[in-house]
Amino acid sequence: MRRMFCLAATLLLFTGNLVAQDADEYVQVEAILRARQRMEITLRLIQYDPALVEELSRKDDLTADQLLRQWREGRGELVKLLKTTCRHGQEVSVKDVEEIIYPTSFKVVPGQVGTESFAVEPSDFETREVGTILQIVAESSPLEANTVSLSISMKVVYSPEWQSFGSIRNEAGKETELLPIRKPFFRQCESFISTQVADGSTILLGGGYANETKDKTMFAFLTVKNVQVIDPPGAVP
Repeated sequence: MRRMFCLAATLLLFTGNLVAQDADEYVQVEAILRARQRMEITLRLIQYDPALVEELSRKDDLTADQLLRQWREGRGELVKLLKTTCRHGQEVSVKDVEEIIYPTSFKVVPGQVGTESFAVEPSDFETREVGTILQIVAESSPLEANTVSLSISMKVVYSPEWQSFGSIRNEAGKETELLPIRKPFFRQCESFISTQVADGSTILLGGGYANETKDKTMFAFLTVKNVQVIDPPGAVP
């Protein structure tokens, strides 16, 4: 019965000249096609006027389609575009960042002998990435290429705000001085999603948060598209 069913459901696949005539061959063919398959992923960060976002929210029309329509009509600004291509099940990380290196400890040491001067020595440096970080795992069956399963983590880290934590020196007859001890504070927005989307579609990944200058409202959109790689003759997938 199994053999008859598989023969009746013989698969003529769209890549190469591969034909599966039973369940075992089906699995083999799927593995070969999956090795050739790629998924193209595009991230767009678009900012809007808060008044427009509020208006759409009042109308219960704050959707991915409506926001993208507003952008195409000139009422949104594309501020970042990231693209990558990945294999089935492969975790990829896409970054558009700069590194901020800063000290986490400080030591006040005396200055020159015979003077009341001092110095601040920083130490224990750490590094923080500032910008957009996208991590994705995409899975799609080449035999059912109309849907893509996604696990996504997106983080937007803004430039730090530096605050001083120096002590006040207030000696008799001396001017008040603030020790030059400054530490950064990083504002960030994160979103996590696990979902299935139609091949070639665009989803609203996250948003509704202020941009770095806090005068616009940001939204993130993700587009996923299956790309079939045709290997040259004699190539091993």
